[in-house]
Amino acid sequence: MVTKRLIALSVFVAFALTSASSLHAQWVLAVRALTSVGQDLYAGIAAYPQSSGEPSYDGILRSTDQGASWHDIGLARETVFAIVATRGTLVVSATSGVYYTRDFGKTWIPDTSLGSPTISFCLKDSSLYAGTSAGIYRSTGQGTHWSHVGLSDMIVAIAASDTEIFAGGGLHYGQSVYRSTDNGLTWSIVGPKYSKTLALAKIGSKLVLSTYRDVPADVIFTSSDNGETWDSTLAEDCMAFAQSGSYLFAGTSGHSIFISTDTGQTWTNAAILDAGVTALAVSDNYLVAGTSSGELSRFAISDLIRARGVSETPAQQNKFSVYPNPFSQTTTISFTPESSGYTEISVVNLLGVEVARIFSGEVAAGEHTFIWDAAKMAAPRGLYECLVRMNGRVEKLPIMLTR
Repeated sequence: MVTKRLIALSVFVAFALTSASSLHAQWVLAVRALTSVGQDLYAGIAAYPQSSGEPSYDGILRSTDQGASWHDIGLARETVFAIVATRGTLVVSATSGVYYTRDFGKTWIPDTSLGSPTISFCLKDSSLYAGTSAGIYRSTGQGTHWSHVGLSDMIVAIAASDTEIFAGGGLHYGQSVYRSTDNGLTWSIVGPKYSKTLALAKIGSKLVLSTYRDVPADVIFTSSDNGETWDSTLAEDCMAFAQSGSYLFAGTSGHSIFISTDTGQTWTNAAILDAGVTALAVSDNYLVAGTSSGELSRFAISDLIRARGVSETPAQQNKFSVYPNPFSQTTTISFTPESSGYTEISVVNLLGVEVARIFSGEVAAGEHTFIWDAAKMAAPRGLYECLVRMNGRVEKLPIMLTR
């Protein structure tokens, strides 16, 4: 457990505007990355010892209880910059290169085909994209066998929709966001000028960008037309975004977590931590935050919403069914929300890895139906879960593919 590797520096003091469960400060420089895989969470930290006399810590931590507790799973003395999960494989970028594991960290395998230092990952369809100091690389082998597909700028953040990829640059002044409509083969420059990217998110039809600028200030921008035009919404330097249904969270270097219910147009300060927020991830109904001082804290999303007076959709059990179930080729997902909102419908395997994104976007109140064609994607037989995320809530149903 994490408590076995803590140094008695200081107990986390919750200046938060709402309650959170937290760990003691770790002897690390920062939490650099967070990602959720079903019920599990993975944290990448700056784990090298601060002096020759300090013990060696692992760069990857795993939580199997939605961030309540953590334990080491490898990559000692490494600083981990980015983590992504794809089809049962966990891929991480560390100081000495890219590694992957298929057994929850028992063994780590280096991949030397991605030579440039990697800063960010993004999963789109069956391909994995990496933002590096030398542009964009793509893997079609679950995080192995990388090839350069474009750009030469340093790419610090990547986000994708069904049809496009967006990459945030951080090196060439005045070139902040790139867009590709052909899976990275060609790129065009979009984005606000004279800005450099800190974080990037694609939420339905909205692109949300955090930048740092010389003038006038660090700021969050949004775009509803794929980067052609931009609106500035919050004068904060956001280091990480996370999404739960229609709620968008932003972690800033000013120690705050902000929440937006309108995909980034307006923001409310939901919590204040003791250090800059460097990473965020959502696991079901919890938001987990990592900071520049090495803290890992979790918040109940409902507490964040209520504490700040954010308009919350009344708790309700939306009508949600899958039929036929079990099924052999296709099944119909029926969903009848009582109110409108941003919705994500996906299918995950027993490891919590997403195997199909059925729908993402705004839905109105009333009945909606969606088809999962498991035969078309050659999904193996077995037990899966269908997940519906809407208005900060997650609903699940087990489904069985029999063929």
